[in-house]
Amino acid sequence: MSTAEDPLRAPARAVRDRTSRRRLRWLLGSALLAPLVAELALRAVGGDVVAVAPGPYDCSLRSSSTGEVLTAEQGPLEIELCPQTSFRLRPGCTTPLFHFNAEGCRGPELEPRRAGRRRIVLLGASTTFGLGLAADAETIPAQLQSLLADSEVVNAGVPGFLSGQILCQLVTHILGLAPDVVVFLDGWSDCHHWWVNPTQRTDVGFNCMLQETVELLLTQRANAIRSPWSTMRFGAVAALQQTAIARALARRTASVGVDDPPGPAGPDGHASTASLDPTFAVMREQFVRHLLTMRDVCRARDIRFVAALQPELGTKERLSPDEQVRLHQDHDEARPYATSFVPGWRRFVADVRSECARSGLEVLDVGADAQLREDEATCFWDLVHPNAHGAALVASMLATVLR
Repeated sequence: MSTAEDPLRAPARAVRDRTSRRRLRWLLGSALLAPLVAELALRAVGGDVVAVAPGPYDCSLRSSSTGEVLTAEQGPLEIELCPQTSFRLRPGCTTPLFHFNAEGCRGPELEPRRAGRRRIVLLGASTTFGLGLAADAETIPAQLQSLLADSEVVNAGVPGFLSGQILCQLVTHILGLAPDVVVFLDGWSDCHHWWVNPTQRTDVGFNCMLQETVELLLTQRANAIRSPWSTMRFGAVAALQQTAIARALARRTASVGVDDPPGPAGPDGHASTASLDPTFAVMREQFVRHLLTMRDVCRARDIRFVAALQPELGTKERLSPDEQVRLHQDHDEARPYATSFVPGWRRFVADVRSECARSGLEVLDVGADAQLREDEATCFWDLVHPNAHGAALVASMLATVLR
């Protein structure tokens, strides 16, 4: 039998060979040109192409079972996946600035329960957690602890959490700590997440920032199983996404979203609800439902529940020179924070307090406290996170309510 190739099949094989060679050239070219394209794009928006070392509060996602770093980011603030809340702080993580105890809460280990000593748990996101502060002792919960000697105060704040995640955290974790009092301190996170993430406005109450990372890892593994071609193509894209250049581009464009500002003020001086994006009402109503559910969960277990909306720089009346610079120094000139977000935030605060009051829940507006609002010293190190002095003022207000 002749081993010569069937002449009828030769043209088809030649086509396949040429297609394979073109595909290989395209893949290799994409892998080599991707960084160049990203660099050109970054230069086009005025960015600098530099490799940035992880900051003291940059995150790294780790395996909850092995501790292995799962992403290219190598930040010292370790988080791990959690089936209930998407992610959580990794217990035992320690740096010169912070320590996460065995419960995944910032600060010392929990004390054995003692008769007559209350356990107060503060829930929230980065403000409650104390992002940017130089030590655990500077956080709002720690300073509240120093004002309430008869109580143990637990810092259960997790940077990035939204109200839906905090509700899940309360039900699946915090109740197991047997608290006597639960304090919710946030609100800004939900409102700001809505403002900067127009494509995620249906995911109200949950921060899905790790979902794409997990999908990326799973797709990478699946493609590695399927074929080398898909592995090479996906690897080139993944490499681009995880470079410092791509991350810088993402940071540069993170605030680009809704083009419409909150609109004219209503008779009470706040932005008109009717002029806001329709999803604003959806976000606010969902936030209120989460607060009321937290209240009901705590009430069913005879736990006192206190809800407070955190302060932010835009509602402070007497700004220090540093705060004036921070408030008006925007990366997004088309939508300045002071004139675009702050009016919507004021409307959010007013609406949330009104709607909760109709359901019998008093919500504190920490930003309206005269001591904080009229303090001429610098109270915020950025647009929303208090410095040690600002955290002390917030802790003092909460202590007045909790005594």
